[in-house]
Amino acid sequence: MIAAQSIGEPTTQLTMDTFHTG
Repeated sequence: MIAAQSIGEPTTQLTMDTFHTG
């Protein structure tokens, strides 16, 4: 989660969506 914040907010939402879908 910390890494996602470092990359950016849009990335966090994309990762979250992928995790929820996958």
